[in-house]
Amino acid sequence: MHRFFLKQKQILNNNVFFNPEESKQIKNVLRLSTKDRLLVLDNQGNTYTVEISKSDNKTLKGNIIKKQFESPDSRFSITLGQALTKGSKIDFIIQKATELGVENITFIETERSVVKYKNVQAKDKLKRWEKIAKEAAEQSHRLTIPTVSCYRNLEDFCETDENANLRLIFWEKEKEKKLRDYLKNDIGISRLSILIGPEGGFSSKEIELTRKFGFIPVGLGSRILKTETAVLSILSIIQYINEELG
Repeated sequence: MHRFFLKQKQILNNNVFFNPEESKQIKNVLRLSTKDRLLVLDNQGNTYTVEISKSDNKTLKGNIIKKQFESPDSRFSITLGQALTKGSKIDFIIQKATELGVENITFIETERSVVKYKNVQAKDKLKRWEKIAKEAAEQSHRLTIPTVSCYRNLEDFCETDENANLRLIFWEKEKEKKLRDYLKNDIGISRLSILIGPEGGFSSKEIELTRKFGFIPVGLGSRILKTETAVLSILSIIQYINEELG
């Protein structure tokens, strides 16, 4: 069945109310009508089986047939701190990070970032990024939508990221320490924070700054990866280890 994340205010008693944009997609794109069923998620772990009961020109209403609570998507709660990069790459990073179970996606202006924080704020890109995360969560059958935010600099991110019990920053100059070693050696990890740099990587000054906040530099091997490739590789490794450890 098709899946839709709705706001809590759209789920009242045994009824669900779709807004005009959602109704248009259901009717005109998915070609669903009264008596057809779909799944509604409330971003709190609850899944509702809904039967469309009423259709007018602009909106749809549905009846809740079944409610079910499911456990979290992943053993790890992952926060991704990603250096700001160009638009199409950001879209890709949000999609793949969502598909691979990240809970919080935070973009950060770093020394070598091509895109600047002030431009993100001025163009109100966060709303668009949130929509991309929502659609990716629906497509990948996530139970929750990751939060998407943006920080002015690396220090701001480090100061607010206090809950992680393992913090890793990926640096191409680190040749000894590897991601797998830290995840395999500490099965008690529940909250993981990772930092991934821009096209030019993190500076030595930035690495030293993050060390003060408990971040450990780790490497990914001998190859130099594009930032969007690094995200996909790192999160895939984490997901594999997560499944392996159960």
